[in-house]
Amino acid sequence: RLMLFNVLAHNKDDHSKNFTYLLDPMKGGWRLSPAYDLTFNNGMANHHTTSINGSGNPAFSDLKKVATERKIKSWLQILDEVRSAVSRWPEFASNYDVTKTRIKAIQKELGAINKACSPPQVRRVYRNGQVRETLNMQSSRSGQHRSNAGRNPTIDGCGMHCRRVMLRSKSSWGTLR
Repeated sequence: RLMLFNVLAHNKDDHSKNFTYLLDPMKGGWRLSPAYDLTFNNGMANHHTTSINGSGNPAFSDLKKVATERKIKSWLQILDEVRSAVSRWPEFASNYDVTKTRIKAIQKELGAINKACSPPQVRRVYRNGQVRETLNMQSSRSGQHRSNAGRNPTIDGCGMHCRRVMLRSKSSWGTLR
């Protein structure tokens, strides 16, 4: 949950000193402390200080891989809960007299992060009323969009909406707009 918040809220100052444990003497064990030092921050070179799946600017695939490797079954629900909380940024900011200009600037950045951390979109291409191909839209880290037409889909990109869909026909490649 904290990792997802740091990603979705653009808290890139997520270094190791911002993660601590508390001893619970009643239960005789350690637990993660409540989150602190949470702020909209560009971090060093606009990368998260703590990488997520080796990425300083994680995409949906990075979040999925971390959750899958750690066997967190409800990670998509947690992602939605955190996304919902972060989406309330304008409401919280206006309660603390943040300027409208700053609210809009931060909201724009949060919107881009939200798109980057959304599942890939699936688009079906119809021809003569029948599904011709299923395209699993993905975005590579370099920003070049591609489809997974005719291959086993894997989640490997940020899931940003692609304006041009590569479409395979019998003799050539074409585009849909």
